[in-house]
Amino acid sequence: MAKVANTSWTKSKIVDLLKNNDKAVERALVVVFNNQELDEQAFDSTHKANGIGFTAFDAEILSSFAKHILKGRSLSVKQMAIARKQDKFGNMKIAKYWKQLQAEIIRKENEVQFTYDDDTYSDHFKDANGFRPRGILWDQWMAQSPAEKQKEWDRLQEKIIEDIEREKRFNHCLKKEVDNFVNYSYNR
Repeated sequence: MAKVANTSWTKSKIVDLLKNNDKAVERALVVVFNNQELDEQAFDSTHKANGIGFTAFDAEILSSFAKHILKGRSLSVKQMAIARKQDKFGNMKIAKYWKQLQAEIIRKENEVQFTYDDDTYSDHFKDANGFRPRGILWDQWMAQSPAEKQKEWDRLQEKIIEDIEREKRFNHCLKKEVDNFVNYSYNR
């Protein structure tokens, strides 16, 4: 049995979003269009029964809408109405693709974003510790997995921020002491 991913994006939540948000409809059209095979995209059609992309009935019109959006344009009021048109059961045309949209949401939620950079790690390390990582320190960095590197990068970033805040507090106290000394000297 296939494992179902844990997501808060249910069918009803996706349908409600599509019903109330024009940008969500436009994004949905592009997501489903991107699921089409390349030849299906080129000819605004569906001829492979692979369970993804637009249905044969919707492919021509909805592919043209997606291409329109991909050119940086928004849908017109009439195009939006067509995308949201309800069938005899009250289901919106675009909403029938909710499972593909949910799969894309899950894919995006599971996508890991790394902010560390091997090329600037030495500078980052020096900002946090006052010296560059050499020898075993550098070798340890290079041997880590991307997730471990990100954790170390974040730790260094927190240390840098703490050091900056500490220096600001110190400078503020120093300024107060200097001001007090100057005021004391003038009042004598």
